[in-house]
Amino acid sequence: MLHQTELDQKGRPKALQMGIHTGMLESMGHNMYTSIGKCLAEFIANAYDADAKHVEITIPFDDISVARQEIKAKAKQEYADKLRDDISSVYDPLPEDISIVIKDDGHGMSAKELQEKFLIVNRDRRKASNSNGFKSESGKRYVMGRKGIGKLAGFGAAQKVIVESKRAGENYATSFEMDFDEIHRSYDLREVFFEPAYTENKDTDNQYTKITLLKLRCDSLKARESNIRNTFSRTFSILGNDFDIVLNGDRVEEEKVSYEYIYPEGLEEGDFATSTVRVDDVYEFEIQYKVKFRSRASDNSIEPKKEVKITSLPASQRGARIYCNGRLAAGPSMLGIHSGVHNFQAQNYMECIVIADEVDRLSNDYVGTNRSDLQSDSEIVDALYKSVTEHMKAALAAHYKFRQGKVVDEVESDPTSKRLLDQLSVLPKKTQRPAKKIIQVLASEHGVKSETFQELAPIMLSAVNAGEVITNLIKLETDPKSIQVISHQMAELALMEKNDALKLYRARRSAVIALENLHDRSLNTASKKGYENELHQLLKESPWLVRPEFSGYITSDSKMGDVCKKINTLLKVDEVAATGTKHYCDATRPDLVFSACNTNQPDQVVIVELKSPGIPLELKHFTQLDTYIVKVQQQLSSDLGKPVNVIGYLIGTKPKANATADGQVMLLDKIRNAGANDRIKIISILELLTNAKTAHNACIEALEAEEKELSEDLG
Repeated sequence: MLHQTELDQKGRPKALQMGIHTGMLESMGHNMYTSIGKCLAEFIANAYDADAKHVEITIPFDDISVARQEIKAKAKQEYADKLRDDISSVYDPLPEDISIVIKDDGHGMSAKELQEKFLIVNRDRRKASNSNGFKSESGKRYVMGRKGIGKLAGFGAAQKVIVESKRAGENYATSFEMDFDEIHRSYDLREVFFEPAYTENKDTDNQYTKITLLKLRCDSLKARESNIRNTFSRTFSILGNDFDIVLNGDRVEEEKVSYEYIYPEGLEEGDFATSTVRVDDVYEFEIQYKVKFRSRASDNSIEPKKEVKITSLPASQRGARIYCNGRLAAGPSMLGIHSGVHNFQAQNYMECIVIADEVDRLSNDYVGTNRSDLQSDSEIVDALYKSVTEHMKAALAAHYKFRQGKVVDEVESDPTSKRLLDQLSVLPKKTQRPAKKIIQVLASEHGVKSETFQELAPIMLSAVNAGEVITNLIKLETDPKSIQVISHQMAELALMEKNDALKLYRARRSAVIALENLHDRSLNTASKKGYENELHQLLKESPWLVRPEFSGYITSDSKMGDVCKKINTLLKVDEVAATGTKHYCDATRPDLVFSACNTNQPDQVVIVELKSPGIPLELKHFTQLDTYIVKVQQQLSSDLGKPVNVIGYLIGTKPKANATADGQVMLLDKIRNAGANDRIKIISILELLTNAKTAHNACIEALEAEEKELSEDLG
């Protein structure tokens, strides 16, 4: 309860006093810093602000992995025994002999400074300083910290935090222990005291701060070492600039990635372009930026190397990252880039790096607490976001021209595309142009070596294959006059084929527009429910929206037993009517089931689970789909006697990067750690829309152009 103050004659307090509930440690610790990477980033920032040149972190990953497996196994058993209500997140502590240590060579703190600075929650060092609070003690660095809550980050990953610090010029070190469970026994944080321990006879020249995390929380420690290194390199843009982070003895460096194009062109390694952001003609400030596009593994010109990453970006890492004073302040985000922007597919490979130090050197605090977005409803932030969005749009346009020029040579040298063009070489050049355009668009978007290109290119060119008849007539040495007559007839036939193809693709464009409208409505209406059935019906009618080769589904919204029976029928299993297994009595209902190859003997079954576009996906949705996959695999293995590859597509709205709900946070972790061979692919409605546009709109434009020319020729 609150501290009692002096009472009046009737026993009522003369003054009311504000308290600070100990639950604040959970709100500003465990609930905000849900992963070890984010937790440690706060201590790294503190080290930088303390003028440290070197911060060393020790994490015993092997010991943590073994302990986590044991704790998770115990939790699952307790859940099965009904001793736990939930195992979606397990935060039981690891044994206390497993610890994480963070030590820096910054100026350290005396006992008095620990009391007056470190232990004051929400202390704004910039306002509290008598001098320039925007800079470090040495005056050489602009500080990263501002809100005074980063010290609580340790409770995001551990239940016990030990702080030890030694100030230069002092001959002693001070240490104390903060135990989450003990603190929680008090109601008010002002009632909590820590007993300091002093180590005497220290070298006066020595200085450091050491943080030890104990009783580590199980599910806060899922990240692999490589992921933590990448988190550090993306969070801090000052690595190697008189500041080093060392993890388990190895220096953290920026991830080595192959980039095919950097905008603006002509920038040297490490350089940035400069731009001025204007705020209503009253205020202006400069930012530095560059936009980089990753190389694509499917491109001919790229030779993959083990030490260089060549891949697209996961959705959570695409777009602009905005840094202030060397630390990530917002993003990654696509900001105002939408699906209608030309070359939108290239956003899968786009990173925009922005340095906007001035935003964090103003009196107002514009950096959000979770550092995924800047504070909204601000003219300064709005102007910054608008400027960065325009730079990304310009970069996408410039990258498109780059890809168009590059892809011409690739198409000419690729065996598949060359063979297709050779078949059309006898046709008039105006007929060849749209065919080449189709191939070039597909090659530019997907790469000539990609499976998508190899599958789609022949299909997209089927509308111009009437020319093969003429080619064969020439080979048979048919009379030239006859060829001329037949050629005219074939041109009319080609026009009919184009009309049929255009009807097909225009119908598909209508479905793409319907999907786009559904996506937009889900974002712009107050009600976020009620769209799942509409999405389900759209994908039933247009299954190619999921994958271009899908023309029909095996079953839709059927009980699991009916699903297995229908797949058995398709596979021609001997005893299709078998009814003795539990799955045939199973009432669970996957949304859609496809044969990946649309054949009578598929080697892959695809299960699609849909969720309303307006509601963020969660871990339970992933688990639901995974359960369907396991059930079908078990049943088919039993009935068929051999394994059939079963994969899943989870389609809906991905959680925002700053989501805090446990289910969304857990799914984001799945997305970040997803691999190419995972049996479940998580696809957002926006990604579904982008892929559909890429696969069909370019072909519609090419076919429409040829139809117009052919109609004019026939008069």
